[in-house]
Amino acid sequence: MAPGRGIYKQYETHIKSSELLTRGLVFQEWLLIAKSINERSEVFRVWDGQNVTRPAYDPASPKKAFRLKGSSLNGQWYTIVERYSALSFTEPTKDRIIALAGIAQEFRTSSELFAEDILTGLLWEQKSFAGTKFRLPEFPTWSWASIICPVIWDLSPLAKNSWGVSKRAPSTRLTKTTASLVAVSITEGETFSSHSLQQTSNLASPIKDFSVDNRFARLHIHGKMLKLLVWEKFTRDEDIMTACKMTVHRVESAKNLWRKVCLYLQMTEICGWASFEDPDYEQQQTSVGESDVYALVNSVLSGAPGGHGLGYFTGRHDVLNMLFIRNAEGQRYKRVGIRRLFGKEIHKEYRAATGQDIELV
Repeated sequence: MAPGRGIYKQYETHIKSSELLTRGLVFQEWLLIAKSINERSEVFRVWDGQNVTRPAYDPASPKKAFRLKGSSLNGQWYTIVERYSALSFTEPTKDRIIALAGIAQEFRTSSELFAEDILTGLLWEQKSFAGTKFRLPEFPTWSWASIICPVIWDLSPLAKNSWGVSKRAPSTRLTKTTASLVAVSITEGETFSSHSLQQTSNLASPIKDFSVDNRFARLHIHGKMLKLLVWEKFTRDEDIMTACKMTVHRVESAKNLWRKVCLYLQMTEICGWASFEDPDYEQQQTSVGESDVYALVNSVLSGAPGGHGLGYFTGRHDVLNMLFIRNAEGQRYKRVGIRRLFGKEIHKEYRAATGQDIELV
């Protein structure tokens, strides 16, 4: 056994997996209680103890080494939130974001980091959940914080190293954002353009714009929207695995809630999967294709591995990342779910569609 391995196995059993660490406020304190900052190498390290040498054996844990620059920080943030979203709170409406504020403060070097990554942040997906899932009306529907259940981000072009930290995988796959963030409106009613948010030197107090007390109410987005038909849930494991492979999706999401998607003009050909987190749609057994429900194209994943899952052989293909949105009023829409689509016909419709301006609330 490697030196220290027994100690770390005890740590895994009695501390990391303890009931206490299922509480949100305790999780934040545990993550931040002992840290050292190496300014020279720009590395933020959170250690389980002080002045110790790491043994060869190092258990998986959110308490890792984080670099405070570059796009990798976003992936690390999502890893933390995935763990955090499954925790318990006495008063979720009040405590859920406040308990995460300290962790967010350690990650945030400027508001630019969060502004440039908002569209990727919209691609969260629910995980299987044994508890009671419900929405928090105090938060916008596009935010993971608006729903009480564990969530994940399936950032397919990103892999994780031995520390659990996201990094760019050596792959030909690449995700390109196709929608654009035009502006954001905050709870106080003020609206900021996306350009001004990224130009942090032009803001008197850029951090305040992303603070817990000043949540975004609306995202002003320009993108393409499609009308699609959602059928019943997948019933065969082999069909789910085919959809998973063709859309380059990992295994942790709530695949038992996945539903078949097809085009209105080709209702016999499945072109992807959809997952509803909105209770009004999640429990529906029949098709979902009302006039007020649309698919907003967020990004395109290129270079997905091919095969015969599309009904014809292909070497590689593109996958569309989409948000399910429901019209609330005028140009305002609410998020109700997420989907991934593939195939020649869906790309024809995507290319033929024109961009629209909407407000996501």
